Amino acid sequence: MKVKNYFLAIALLTLLSTLAQAQATISCTGTFYLSRYKSATNATEIVRVTPSPYAEAPFVAGTSGLLFNALAYDSITALLYAMTNDNRLLQIDGAGVVTILGTIPGLPVTGWAGGTFDDSGGYWIASRSSSNLLYKVNPQTRTALALPTSQPIVNAGDLVFNSLDGLFYLSATDNYLYKITQTGATTILPSTGFQALFIDGAGQLYGHGNGIFAKIDAATGQTTHLTPVPPTTDADGAGCPYFIPVVRPIINLSETVNYQSFPSPGMDLTYTTRFSNNGTQDARNLCVTQSVAESTDFKLNSIYIAVPPAVRFTIFYSSNFNRRNPNPLAAAAAASWDYVPVSGGGGALPGYDRRVKAIQIRTTNPFSYLYPYNEGYLLFIAQIQ
Repeated sequence: MKVKNYFLAIALLTLLSTLAQAQATISCTGTFYLSRYKSATNATEIVRVTPSPYAEAPFVAGTSGLLFNALAYDSITALLYAMTNDNRLLQIDGAGVVTILGTIPGLPVTGWAGGTFDDSGGYWIASRSSSNLLYKVNPQTRTALALPTSQPIVNAGDLVFNSLDGLFYLSATDNYLYKITQTGATTILPSTGFQALFIDGAGQLYGHGNGIFAKIDAATGQTTHLTPVPPTTDADGAGCPYFIPVVRPIINLSETVNYQSFPSPGMDLTYTTRFSNNGTQDARNLCVTQSVAESTDFKLNSIYIAVPPAVRFTIFYSSNFNRRNPNPLAAAAAASWDYVPVSGGGGALPGYDRRVKAIQIRTTNPFSYLYPYNEGYLLFIAQIQ
């Protein structure tokens, strides 16, 4: 019997990110971006906005005749996007270069008031005209789907998505705040109407318009005026919602093995792998693999996984994971993950399975970097043979 074998465990992770290639990206520094109509040049310009203390800096001077709205920041590509009134999709990079990607077919030609990105890279836009629809645009395929809202949206100003509660917030210029779920259920609160909305990493809403820059209470719609600002026309807001200087997830892992006395055959060992995102951006497609130690049998139905409420995951098992491979990432890539544990598998006692060599969990939506939603753990029991 080699006691040390009971404590052999390999934890690894795979982070898959989609990065914009061959373009100057827009770093996530807490800067907001404000688009607005500039009558002197008949163009839409974009300025960088620092919220505290409020300050503006030039970013895109604009091209005469190219008018757009629904400005939004995509944290996956780290680029800005916008829509023209005739449904052309625009992309703006970190150098301020505006690229016309093409027309989005199937959209009404009504003009667009607001835009925002969800965590999966979906670009949501709200019409200038009264409507009971939001539209989700796929920038890669340039296709759109409609989401009916339970109440009509009137006089839309701007739209933001809050990753923390999964809700859309829409400011209407006739002094209402709409809260919209991803199924379209809509709640309307009295508020101050703004042409432009922003949101930071703590879920704090900000409004810009009517000569003021203000905080908005997302629960009540009440506003707190922060500073006067120049009047704007056809304004819209965007920004990285994470409000941080460096954009990357950093996953920390730690492992423990609990047992009651000196390990001996027939004893159950409890393995716990803790993982946390201590970086500065949500981790997407997080994959954590934990091997089952040699000379132990996995106990059926012993897995317990604790993750933040918004995180969804799937569990996979491998019967051919190479636990002795010095490169755990390569071992996970080479393994099959379609095994289904069975009682007595591989000659184990009833309720245990000797064939389970490793366990893997894969998240299907972002794993936050914001405390307390940035921690989780995987626990399971294995019996010493």
